[in-house]
Amino acid sequence: MHYYVDVLKRYTQFAGRASRTEFWMFTLFNFFVFLLMQFIGGLLALLTHVNVFMFLSMVYLLAVFLPSLTLTVRRLHDSGHSGWWALVGFIPMIGWIWLFILMVLPSVKDINDHAVAAEVVQSVAPMPSEDEHASAVIGAVLPKDGPVAPKDEPASAPNVIEDAAPVSSTEAAPTLSKGAQIEIGE
Repeated sequence: MHYYVDVLKRYTQFAGRASRTEFWMFTLFNFFVFLLMQFIGGLLALLTHVNVFMFLSMVYLLAVFLPSLTLTVRRLHDSGHSGWWALVGFIPMIGWIWLFILMVLPSVKDINDHAVAAEVVQSVAPMPSEDEHASAVIGAVLPKDGPVAPKDEPASAPNVIEDAAPVSSTEAAPTLSKGAQIEIGE
């Protein structure tokens, strides 16, 4: 049930991913709701001789159209495809078969252009708070004994880069001389 409610809550979110379980549970729930509406509509048609099922089904289909579309796009993202592949369903005869195959494909287990896989997010340690992050950055830049003034400069102007503490216990942080340039490349 929570899969159905989660999809309805994210009805305007085209970005991100949706797992196969989320997609198929939503689809199964929609199928059962549609069957229930057909049963109730049939009973009402027998009692009142008015076909209420058409009205009920149209209202329901309009209500879940946008959530279904966003879920389909997110499911395509999860399998490593663009959301525009949802338009393949409009191809006569084979479009729905092709879209069904795309929905059945397994999830991409790593980071793709659309989002991070749920398995990758769960395997990463939680993000530190701002205070923890700031102390980690300061601890990586400042020496353990605090800033130390170079011999030729006054004590009020510390040279933090040359006296930096190692970043990790196995590898020391590089030191830079005055006027050195840092090149960042891939």
